[in-house]
This record gives sequence, C-alpha cells and structure tokens, in this order.
Amino acid sequence: MKDAAGEAGSTAGDVPEETLPWEHWRKPWHYVSARIAPIELAFKTEHEDFEVEEQLSFEPSGEGEHLFLFLEKRGRSTPDLARSLARSFQVESKDVGWAGRKDTRGVTRQWFSVRGAPSADLERLEAPDCKLLRHTRNDRKLRLGALTGNRFRLLLRGIPDERRTDAESVLALVREQGLPNYFAAQRFGVSGRAPELGLLLLQGRARQYLLRRLHPDHSPLSEATGQLLEVIARGKRPEQRKLTEWMGELPREFAPLAAQLARRPGDWRSALRALDRGTLSLHLSAWQAGVFNAVLSERFAGRKQPLSGDLLQLNGSHSLFEANEAEDLRELETRCAAFELALTGPLPGQRAPLATGLGGQIERNCMERAGLVAERFELPVKGLHLPGARRALVVPVPTLQWTWEADGLRLEFALPPGAYATTLVAELTKNP
Repeated sequence: MKDAAGEAGSTAGDVPEETLPWEHWRKPWHYVSARIAPIELAFKTEHEDFEVEEQLSFEPSGEGEHLFLFLEKRGRSTPDLARSLARSFQVESKDVGWAGRKDTRGVTRQWFSVRGAPSADLERLEAPDCKLLRHTRNDRKLRLGALTGNRFRLLLRGIPDERRTDAESVLALVREQGLPNYFAAQRFGVSGRAPELGLLLLQGRARQYLLRRLHPDHSPLSEATGQLLEVIARGKRPEQRKLTEWMGELPREFAPLAAQLARRPGDWRSALRALDRGTLSLHLSAWQAGVFNAVLSERFAGRKQPLSGDLLQLNGSHSLFEANEAEDLRELETRCAAFELALTGPLPGQRAPLATGLGGQIERNCMERAGLVAERFELPVKGLHLPGARRALVVPVPTLQWTWEADGLRLEFALPPGAYATTLVAELTKNP
C-alpha cells in the first residue's frame, strides 16, 4: 500500500539504517603532510582569531537600484545578517543578496546588496555586532558565487614549542604542493549528517526526509517538534488534521509544514514543499560535498596523477577538457604540479559531466556508495534544482605566510571561492 507521497506506509519513527549510508561511505581524509604527526592547537577561541575578507569578482558601478554594503560582522551568520537587513530596510528577503556564506564565529567582512534601499536610509541599518565599512550602488543584485576568492588571517594558539618546526614543515608542504580541497565539517551541518537528508530528497522519500529532519540529530528538541515527529511517524490522518490546534508552538521553520499537513493529511510531498527551499538546497549540497570528498580521498589514496578520461580545469577558469589517449599524461601531471591545471572531481548534478575511464569509474562507485545507483536527479520540490559542477581536487595556496607571535602562530593566505580555511588548519591537526 502506498501513501499520498508514493512511499510505503509505515509507523516506524526512524529511517532504516541501510538507507542512511553516510557513516559507511565517507572516507578518511588524506593529507599532503601525512608523514607529520598531528599537532595540538586551539582555534577560534576568540572571534579575532579568525578573520576573512571576501574579494568580489567585479567592481560595483556606483549607480543602480541595488544598495551595496560592505559589512564587518562578529559572531553572526550570513543568513541571519541578511534577515536583519531586510527588516531594517523594510524589503522582502528575496531583495537581499550576498556572494557567499561566511563563518558565524569570527570577524568576517563581506558584501550584501539590498534592492530598492535609498542610500539616505543607512541610519536604518540596525544590526548588532555589525559595522558598515563601505557603501555604493549597482544595477544588479549580488549573486551567490560572484567572488574571486577570500583572504584569511588566522591565529592558532597553544602549539607546543617543541612542535613549532613541525608546524612550519606542514605549512611549507601545503604551499609547495597545494591544499586538498576537502569540504570542511561546517558543510555537513551541526550533526555532520546533512548528506543523509540530501540523499532522501534525491530518492524522493518525502516522508522519511521529514522524519529525519525533525529528529533531534538535525533539529533542536522541543515538546512541539517532538509531537510533530510522532504525528508524522504514526501517519494517522485525523491527528494530522488537528495540527493547527498547536502549530503556533512550533519553530517558525516548521509551522508551515504542520499547516500543510493539516490541509492535506498524508500528502508528504506537498508537506515537503512547505519547507524553506534554501535549507533543502543546503541538504542537497551536503550530499554533493560528501560525494566529492569521497572521490578526493579515493584519488589521494591511489591515483593522484591524471588518468585518461579525467576532466581537468585551467586554474582560475571554469573551462574543462578531457584527458584522452592522445594526451601526454606525464606532461599533464607536470602542469598540475605547477598549478597550471587542476584535476577535478564531481559535484554531481543534472548538468555536470562525470569523468570517463578509470577516473570516471571511481566517481560512479563513490556515487553508488552514496546511495544514488543511477544518474537520476529527479527532485520532489518544484523550483529546486541541482545543476552540479566540477571542483578542483587540489587548490594552490601560493600566498601562505606565517609568523610566530606572543599569542600563537599567525597565518595569512588567500583561497579561491568554495575552499575552506579550516581545511588548511586540519593539515596541522589531522582532525577534520
């Protein structure tokens, strides 16, 4: 018997473990400094220990309907500050744009755009822990990804004196050989299990996604969310119709879900569509990131050099080409070592190519272990897309510099868009 979402009806309150393979298919990280033992240190003990400043890929024109704000924030997430801007300027959330998410803990400097906000209204900027550094205008909204990279300034505390030479050796290896471009832990959610949610979306298992999403692993436990989880687990339509009686006690993100189930009991797909699409997209991205990390680990464990059928990228561009039988693979390996080219791995999606040959088989094997047997990306929510992309397996860090200060080891460097400073720290700690 099938329910309204097309899934088998069940009263189980949890997702069977075999459908959640994240713990089974994620691979241990491989480091360029693997021969150097982990180094104990303290990171982000103060906001000032982590500073990042984004570099836009264009210069705002100075004219147009979008107010551009270069803001410094402390201890606040990018979406939280965006919501604050929408309230301050009395615009819709969709009218606020940003180029990239920045860490919550730290001092971060990034651009935002606000459509329809007069420059004279800057005094309405009501955002605690936020400082306006610059403002201008532009004729287009700031879009995600409109960056050339980010500049970082980190302070690593507590490194034992006897490990200073080892720390410098690690950093020298990273500067010489590049940084394995792993997605860091923050990409996988507080519990580290966000890829499971993305997989359930890709499998079209709306009800199981709701059960897992409301589970304490992913959502703060409260009496109201616990009751909603039990109602969905039991699957009884009369109970769902009564959700309106207490949905006001639910967190804002789940109130629309309860309202939709009250309107259409048992229709799990329509309930899924009541959730925030941005969060759904984040869960899909977490699954993609998990696949990429698995491919990167597989390649570093064995075949780091280019293989026939691999997809390579000119560094600093998005253009791809395939290494074929006619290519001199040794020459390609030399050019990768010189950071002229980058070997790429998949962020699987509807329009992203996979490699062929042995490299392609590694990619497909990792996708299968990640729960997607066929290359099908049929998403259960209208307007939700997963185009996919290719991502460099290793990124150069030529600007990496370090100095010893009274409080610890100071690092300064730049990374391309999407690369994580915490991945560089993990080279020292061997703890991703």
